[in-house]
Amino acid sequence: MTADKTYEEYRSLAESRLARFREQPLLHFIDGRPTPSANGATFENHSPTDGSSLGVVASGDAIDVVRAARAPPDAVGAGSGRNGKGPHRLQNDRADGNLGR
Repeated sequence: MTADKTYEEYRSLAESRLARFREQPLLHFIDGRPTPSANGATFENHSPTDGSSLGVVASGDAIDVVRAARAPPDAVGAGSGRNGKGPHRLQNDRADGNLGR
């Protein structure tokens, strides 16, 4: 695989895509919508490259897992009816901002 951008170009692209995570916490996706942790807990996510903050993330616990497990099956939307690789692809697309394209 050949790089088509310089390190700085890739870094700038990453920064622009990650900016939204610094603006507001990344929440759980439960019952078809972004949902904070039941207990309100969060943690700060740090870049493995330089330790800088990537943003705040909702910190789930058993209650959040139960809420997600009890969500109606149709709340998954585009991920329902897929094989085991589908949810991972859906999560990656969501993180990359590609859902709905």
